[in-house]
Amino acid sequence: MTKLFSSMILLSSLLSGCATQAVLWQDQARQVSDQRSMLPQQWPQAEQAQEQEQAQEQVQENSIASLLKLINIPELETLVATALKNNPTVQQAYIALKSAQISIDSKQADQLPEVNAGLSTGKAELSSASTQTTESSSLSISWELDVWQKLANRTQSAVLDEASAAEEHRAAQASLSSTVIKRYLKLIAAQQQYNVEVKRSELLLSNQDIIIERYRAGLTSLNDLESTRSDYASTLADLAALDEALNQDKRALAILIGENSQFTTLGLGDQLPLLLPQVITPIAQTPVDSIGNRPDIKAALLNIESADKLTRAAYKDMLPSFSISAGLSASDLLFGDPLWSLLGNLTAPLYQGGALQAAADQQALSAEYAYWSYRETLLTAIQEIENSMGNDSSLQLQQKYQQQALDSAKTAEQNYRLRYSQGLVDILDLLNVQQTRFSAETTLIQINVNLLTNRIDLGLALGLGV
Repeated sequence: MTKLFSSMILLSSLLSGCATQAVLWQDQARQVSDQRSMLPQQWPQAEQAQEQEQAQEQVQENSIASLLKLINIPELETLVATALKNNPTVQQAYIALKSAQISIDSKQADQLPEVNAGLSTGKAELSSASTQTTESSSLSISWELDVWQKLANRTQSAVLDEASAAEEHRAAQASLSSTVIKRYLKLIAAQQQYNVEVKRSELLLSNQDIIIERYRAGLTSLNDLESTRSDYASTLADLAALDEALNQDKRALAILIGENSQFTTLGLGDQLPLLLPQVITPIAQTPVDSIGNRPDIKAALLNIESADKLTRAAYKDMLPSFSISAGLSASDLLFGDPLWSLLGNLTAPLYQGGALQAAADQQALSAEYAYWSYRETLLTAIQEIENSMGNDSSLQLQQKYQQQALDSAKTAEQNYRLRYSQGLVDILDLLNVQQTRFSAETTLIQINVNLLTNRIDLGLALGLGV
């Protein structure tokens, strides 16, 4: 009776410890559910987003759920599909997903009975100096009863890990797709900037012809010609640098896609589009919905749940375990009366130097780490969305004013060319105005590509995938 009473006290204390831990972990779980209080009621640019949505009603529906739907370039679908197939990072995420799926089978197997077969042979020396060969075989079955559901907790954790790996795989796919799209847009912009330098060089050659004609007419000196030739040589040097940079960008895109091949084999042809395409501005939903669409947020939440299951299982390891085992002589089953035994076992860990407690506490810290990792991911997601929305508004204003600056520069260039032909200004004044015009055009190209790539970043931040 005393032994039974002592066992009950021990069991109660173990259960109490697990219950205390469960209460503490439930409090932390409630903190996770309360993270909605960290989200803004609405995005800072909500009113502007509504105006954009009304302006884009004919081009965009609220159901857009793919980054490729933001931009209408059929060749990009081929690029993205090839990248998803060959990119090492995405393939590593896919292998992690398959590994997580296999882990589920392993954890489920722990809940099933275990069957083992044995076969042994031996020789014995008899008194008559002869030997006798002996053979025996056995069959044993053992099954741990999952009374406390700790095996079920570990299986549930494996299922959650598989779901988290699926979200991480989706995040890797979305990140790769956005990178391919942005790099392609930057290639078009780089080609446009190269074309601007070509036009600059052609104009400088034209200026040389004008200067020579004016020199023959006695209206100018050869100093003007040397100034133009100097600018022309500098432009040729810039062209050589831009050409090589463009080729390197093409090779980088090929590597990103996973094919170390020529750019023309990627289904893009020899020429890039002359103009940057239109990219639809993604419409942000409510903060809760926008954040909830992101695969990294979903994966972080699943990691918390998985760590919770493992923490519960770790504390349950300190509770008694129940198992059933059966043994059977296979030879007797075949050739005689079978002999079998059935045992029920109750084992409880009494002292292991604090190893089980340390393992459980370590797992609890891992669960807390998962919580703080989720919190960091959440704050980063909010920042990414707000930054991308703010950048979109700022870049649209920059685009507007830079276009005005370019228009004014073009007008000034026309006026100075006319006045130079009339001998009213010198060549340096004309060259300065032309430099201003080309610089304004190059700056506008950079602002345009920044605006378009930022919209891809905004779509990615809002949880759009492939």
